[in-house]
Amino acid sequence: MKPGAGRLSLLLLSFLFVSFVYSQKNFQPGYLVTAANDTVRGFIDYRNWEKNPLKIEFCRSVSETPATYVPFQLKMFTVGNEVYETAIVTMDDSPFKTENLTEGAALNYVTDTVFLLNLVEGSKSLLYFMDSKSKEHFFIRNGQRVDLLFYKRYLKRDDSGGLTVVEDKRYKGQLILYLQECSSIQLKLSNTSYEKRSLVRLFLEYYKCSGEKIVKQNKAVSKPLEFGVFAGLSFTKFGFIDGPLYFQGVSYPVSKNFTAGLVLNFLFPRSFGRLSVHNELQYSSFKVEGTYHDQYNTTITSLGMEYLQMNNMLRYMYPVNKAFCFVNAGISSGFGIRETNHKKQTSTASPPVITEGNALAGLNPSYLGIPVGAGLKYRHFSLEARYQSGFKKQDDLNAASHPNSSASSLLILLGYQF
Repeated sequence: MKPGAGRLSLLLLSFLFVSFVYSQKNFQPGYLVTAANDTVRGFIDYRNWEKNPLKIEFCRSVSETPATYVPFQLKMFTVGNEVYETAIVTMDDSPFKTENLTEGAALNYVTDTVFLLNLVEGSKSLLYFMDSKSKEHFFIRNGQRVDLLFYKRYLKRDDSGGLTVVEDKRYKGQLILYLQECSSIQLKLSNTSYEKRSLVRLFLEYYKCSGEKIVKQNKAVSKPLEFGVFAGLSFTKFGFIDGPLYFQGVSYPVSKNFTAGLVLNFLFPRSFGRLSVHNELQYSSFKVEGTYHDQYNTTITSLGMEYLQMNNMLRYMYPVNKAFCFVNAGISSGFGIRETNHKKQTSTASPPVITEGNALAGLNPSYLGIPVGAGLKYRHFSLEARYQSGFKKQDDLNAASHPNSSASSLLILLGYQF
């Protein structure tokens, strides 16, 4: 198979993989409390929602047909370590994107019955709702009442008649009163923006300051970084694109090698752990030996390189049953730290003449690649199959020759996330 065909096949498989997981149900253990105050345990179709769900599917066992519930039928439900509660809320429906802003500070109130996500639960609670327009709304609990934290961006004309963007930040005053038991909150509020991670950080500071205990905290929002390790096997196909026949005329065998590395995963805000920038520091290597015969000589070349490489990939995860499927793709850059570079040439003359030395005058240590992979994550463990299409930069044979080579790999990786 040609390298281009292999890459195209893997990309097609990745597309089919994503399409498949989107179509699957993902019933996870959970429970709900009905409007009649009955607690029912079973399984909820968990979609790792970015926008708050308008309805959920629930069944007592995975073998039965699920029933659909909307907010007014429930008091709350919990699944996937997330708690949603039903509330009748008043929100501001004004435009929020800069290109859609209008003049005027008046809020456009709408009232609805919705599922609110509990970000921080305790004596002081922070709740969240993203509407169908992707606008975020935040709420605090005052006894049995749920109050909107007010924030609005709008246009205002200045003295010269020009329009500028103005922010109504009444939520800061509300939070000063709401969290008044902690005197340092006012200083923290100056750097608190109207977004999930910033507000959660403020509430965590409050609980640290007040000494009160948090009942529950949504980890999907508050965990921006993940650390991990991985190890596995690489199967590398190395070959020359041009150069002398004793290079490009040889079909080098697949090099099987150990590989390992460290992981630093940056989770995207508002993605609930689904989308991340997956960064790796990886040790990898290959070593091949090939033989070329012509009427004058038999030439054996041994070539290889050990690399430290950085892999920077975009990763998307999707829940399937009790696990998560994922796909990732990006770019890889490596630098050689140890090389194998040897040539042994035996003439066909009698007696034969044997010469040995470097196969290449210099091996370029740089490497560039495009990794594409798919895998499965269950709890702390992950298993991934990855294809990496790469090439070495030009090596030096002599002053007039710089042969080009490629080194593409299939990797099977087992990972552990802390």
